[in-house]
Amino acid sequence: MNIQELVERLGENREEIVKKAVQCKTAAELMKLAENNRIKLTEEEAGQLIALLRPRDVELSLSDLDAVTGGGDEKVNKECTWCGSRNTYFNPDLYKNICEDCRMTF
Repeated sequence: MNIQELVERLGENREEIVKKAVQCKTAAELMKLAENNRIKLTEEEAGQLIALLRPRDVELSLSDLDAVTGGGDEKVNKECTWCGSRNTYFNPDLYKNICEDCRMTF
């Protein structure tokens, strides 16, 4: 599954849809959300997305731990949590990172 292509399929309401998608607990819920927003999503894609959105027993990296505990350098280009790109920047007004490729905030 190509995340970039999927993000493009979300259209202009992608942030709203992603916020709702994160709340889905099952692939069936995610497929219903996609259907309600006229987004074509296969059962296989829904399962893969649920695995990405709801990871199990994931260990935090050292940089993630630094960020959680107040360390870390906001000037370093972080990896986008949506598409994996490092083409990101920190927006101090939003206090969030923004991905230049998929335009998501994290």
